[in-house]
Amino acid sequence: IILFPLLLLLVKHPFPSKKWVVLLLGGALVAAVLNVGWWILAAQDSTFGGDGQQSIFREISSLSSEGFAFLSLLIRSIIVTLPMQVQGWIGIYGFDAGKVPPLTYWSWWPVVLLAFALEGKKIVMGRPVRAFLVGMFFFSSFAIYTMVFIPSHVYGGITALAKHGRYFIPFGPMLFAGLTGIYFIDNKWRLVATRGLVFFFLLSQGFYSLGIYTTYYTYCNYDAYMGDKCSLPIYKNLEKEDANYVVLDDGMNISQTFTKLCGDLESVDVYFTEKADDLKAELNFSLIGDGNELLFSKSYSMNEIVENTYFEFPFDGTAIPEHEVYIIQFTSSGLPSGKGIGIGITPDDFYPGELFLNGDERPQDLLIHYTCTTP
Repeated sequence: IILFPLLLLLVKHPFPSKKWVVLLLGGALVAAVLNVGWWILAAQDSTFGGDGQQSIFREISSLSSEGFAFLSLLIRSIIVTLPMQVQGWIGIYGFDAGKVPPLTYWSWWPVVLLAFALEGKKIVMGRPVRAFLVGMFFFSSFAIYTMVFIPSHVYGGITALAKHGRYFIPFGPMLFAGLTGIYFIDNKWRLVATRGLVFFFLLSQGFYSLGIYTTYYTYCNYDAYMGDKCSLPIYKNLEKEDANYVVLDDGMNISQTFTKLCGDLESVDVYFTEKADDLKAELNFSLIGDGNELLFSKSYSMNEIVENTYFEFPFDGTAIPEHEVYIIQFTSSGLPSGKGIGIGITPDDFYPGELFLNGDERPQDLLIHYTCTTP
């Protein structure tokens, strides 16, 4: 539906007969009805339905009273997330799956610019058509961003659509077609430009392929092999917002085993969803080896914990003996009656390890990351 204005390009080209006009308009109408109808049916029992957490109908109805505030938030979000949108448009491995090497992006731009230059004067297109195609690219991208932003945004937050630049890929040809042929290089430089294009193309694809290898065929991501630390497990296509959780209260023992798949263990990060507001309460953290020996233990005040984010448990320079399997264990003390700490869990078994609540095994895992100094 967003692309329907492209039909205006046909206005200056007469049809053989009126039946072609009827056929074209009828086809557009059927396509619109099928698109909207299927979307309504598919959304009924989903998070985007009337009673869902991201109900589009509820959000749209609220825009009547939040119109200007929503528009301001939308524009700010576009500005803040624009670099991530462009990166996601050029290349990405999936939602939080892995990191694309930065040189992929830097070498992609020369490829595009040289490709435009090598087209020469072969493209004949009027300025109005060029402006229309480029305008349609920005209009379509803005429309898609807005459509996804409406059910995803929370008033006060401005990164609802970060890293989803791949949604704009279908509109790329309109931008490229509108810009093709506006500049060119002399024939004497065409051989150099062609070789440069091939060089930068191979460079871009080489680094992109390296990133694919480190993302899908090694445990650690690209940065770890460039001298950075390795943080595992890597959750692919897992939303941490509104995560399910288990509640830790006094008398409860929560433990999670994990198999270490990288170098020397340095810290563990755990995702907390909620906490009790009591300054006297404490969270007790322990790291245990697979032979049940205590390797590290420390207590933390409740006011150090932040809701809906990861909290790092560093080992404070303690040399952690090498084990294949480790156990992290949580207990609490001083919590008011009926109060507890929410620790995020995965929907099901996401990594090698087991979750235990007071010794009873659960089918999920705690939302954790353990960090190693090397891959």
